[in-house]
Amino acid sequence: MNTKLTLSMDNQIINYAKDLAAKKHISLSKMVENYFKSIINFKINNASKKSKISNLKGWYKINYNIDDNKILIKALKNRYL
Repeated sequence: MNTKLTLSMDNQIINYAKDLAAKKHISLSKMVENYFKSIINFKINNASKKSKISNLKGWYKINYNIDDNKILIKALKNRYL
């Protein structure tokens, strides 16, 4: 079932979105619906991945005192010298 939704946005955004929808040969409503569907699907598909990653939290300690320039110089020396 479709339900009407009213959105308020900047006029430039609306005009750009209308042009984009016209180029894709779909309605602006369908384009917005597809956008929200993609966000929901992304969240659903990545929810299990996030929980698996969060289980790894704390197993590795990061040394924040590392000098990035030294690492870069060492990598460049190993590659080119």
